[in-house]
Amino acid sequence: MTIQARRTLSKASHFILRQIEDVGKPIISEFELCRFVAAARDAFERHKLGIRTGQTLLKDFDLRKANLIASNKIAVDPDYNRTAILRVLTIPDLYAEEIVCLADPLAYISHLSAMQRWGFTLRVAKFLQICRPNKTVATNCFEKIVMVAGVDAKSFPIKLTQVTHPKIVRKMPLSVYVSDKLGASRISPGSF
Repeated sequence: MTIQARRTLSKASHFILRQIEDVGKPIISEFELCRFVAAARDAFERHKLGIRTGQTLLKDFDLRKANLIASNKIAVDPDYNRTAILRVLTIPDLYAEEIVCLADPLAYISHLSAMQRWGFTLRVAKFLQICRPNKTVATNCFEKIVMVAGVDAKSFPIKLTQVTHPKIVRKMPLSVYVSDKLGASRISPGSF
């Protein structure tokens, strides 16, 4: 099904874009965008957003996504073009380390890349090393994330799934290690 999108933002899409910009992430998943659309649907009367009440969440998601893309506010991320990652064009882009961790919330910078990030070595890594849990562990973690987010996983149209990382992210080669455990990680100050 092809959706004819308008190039100017609708009130609802403008509301959603403001919510996305308040978070400040240069990329978001389709799952996150769908949560913003669901929040807009909950607030449509209070903010007079002009959302049709008889429309399904999936149809509304498709319309809002198409409107945001047509108005050049979001786009399919150039590095994660085969996955459900969207680039927010109104927010400045970040380095590969940040983008990888935003695209995959269970991944973390590891090995020499982590040592360099925390200032434990002066060696410069030729590629970005990350570690992520295997598919089984990730599926269990995503179920918990969805529960904490207050989303009904059975009726929510967009599923939270593990992304496939490309070989190069933001011109930085990537090396992905898969673990049987989630692994301990720490968020670097002033970053995602």
